[in-house]
Amino acid sequence: MSVNHKYQFSREDFLSTRDFVRMQYGKTAKHEHTILRFISGMEIFMLVFGYFDYNHENPRMIAYMSLYAALALVSILTDVALIYAEKKDNFRTNVRLSVIGYFYFAFIVAWGLAITTLDVTHGGRYWVAATVIMAISVFLNLNPFYTMTVVTLAGTYLCFLSAFKAGRFTASIINIIIFTMVDCLIILKNYFTMYDNAYMEHKLEQLSIRDGLTGVNNRRAMDQFAVEHRDMIKSIAIVDVDNFKQINDGIGHKAGDDALLRVTSLFREYFNDLEIYRYGGDEFVFLSTRNVPETAKKLEKINLKLTISGGPYPIHISGGVACITDSKSVADIIASADELLYKAKESGKGKIVAAV
Repeated sequence: MSVNHKYQFSREDFLSTRDFVRMQYGKTAKHEHTILRFISGMEIFMLVFGYFDYNHENPRMIAYMSLYAALALVSILTDVALIYAEKKDNFRTNVRLSVIGYFYFAFIVAWGLAITTLDVTHGGRYWVAATVIMAISVFLNLNPFYTMTVVTLAGTYLCFLSAFKAGRFTASIINIIIFTMVDCLIILKNYFTMYDNAYMEHKLEQLSIRDGLTGVNNRRAMDQFAVEHRDMIKSIAIVDVDNFKQINDGIGHKAGDDALLRVTSLFREYFNDLEIYRYGGDEFVFLSTRNVPETAKKLEKINLKLTISGGPYPIHISGGVACITDSKSVADIIASADELLYKAKESGKGKIVAAV
């Protein structure tokens, strides 16, 4: 596997199911809050309507009204819990969001089964359970194996309910089995369709911020990171490959490409991905999360490794490291680092000059 391919975006390490579900929730959170509030409103309406319309002497009324109240309350609490969890962005928040989603899915399926049990045992049909199960399967994009398990258990319960009500095996049981299988297929298709779409979106986004040869971030990514995470940057360095033009023109463009791949592979050993940016040609910028001396020391170690690694032709880098100041823009600090790079070149190349 080439150095370039190793660090390029690959499907195998793209997203876990948990990461994908969390990402999808981030896209649809607003709509899901709207639906939760709609469900709460509908159940409150049913409570009010039922109170004035139902026969208060019918013992089933208490059961129906209790179920309406329970769904309204749980939907409201779920809405509030999600809002609270969304305020924090960390691992615990992701776990909370998952737990809330899985609980609500199981609860609303159980709610549909309870309503259907009341209906079927008194001459009604299975429409509530069927509608609820199908709708919630599309509404909440959770781990498909979890949702299919819940749906299968619900289908099994409905089969037993049908057999208990009729006292024998009926065509309704076959219909329930078919419905359960179709719903599971819809869950899988819905999940993997959205996963593939998210994969393509993420890949296109990565391609737009990655250098095509080396796989490191490009200037567009650098500008974006500098704006969004300036507080993380402690120093800025700019380096270039010494005698790159002679390598590229004298030995060949393939040798030039290999030289860039060799240095970027070492960059990754000492800096994380979000710190490394191809600035243009053989120049690279480091938005380092370390101070000036630490950044300079790491670049010197890279130079030492380049020296002892050998190869068909010698490679080393020159660089300048400037400190971050609040009064200067990132572009100005890069310009300061570039001046230090020029001093390194003047002093004989293969050196790192750091701001005092």
